[in-house]
Amino acid sequence: MKNFIGWLIILLLGLGISAVEAAFFNLPQLPPAEEYGNILINRASAANNVKSVSFSHWQHRLKYTCRVCHSELGFNMKTNTTEITELANRKGKYCGACHNGKIAFRHNGNCDKCHNGNIAYAQGKFDVFSKFPFARTSYGDGINWWSPSHRYPLSCQVRQDQIPGYFVRQDAGS
Repeated sequence: MKNFIGWLIILLLGLGISAVEAAFFNLPQLPPAEEYGNILINRASAANNVKSVSFSHWQHRLKYTCRVCHSELGFNMKTNTTEITELANRKGKYCGACHNGKIAFRHNGNCDKCHNGNIAYAQGKFDVFSKFPFARTSYGDGINWWSPSHRYPLSCQVRQDQIPGYFVRQDAGS
């Protein structure tokens, strides 16, 4: 009985803290799963009269770990603080390191593909992708990216050509 009362007190305190946190912090509602992790990059877009770039973390995370972009390519963790420019991309920095026509589509007059200003741009691809048998979680986009099955490229689990519109390297082999 003593253990039951102890657990009951812990439960009630936990519920009370959650209610206080929600009231105190006034947190915004989370976005839908297909938009979770999506960002609009607008550091220089508005000043140059173009729409913001929509960036989908889950779509890039299919093939690469966070380290690739945030450590090796120099993207800051905070949105709109990396000095991304069209010139830098054309010289192979930032997005241009992969979007070069060899690894992924290159930047050649198809500006609206990225500069679309639509945070939900890749929703159709997410709908297909989310049906694959990934480890699940109850938060974010519903996929447990920290599961050991997600520490390696997607090609270890699912053929990338099964996802419509997903670029597959021609020299990748399998």
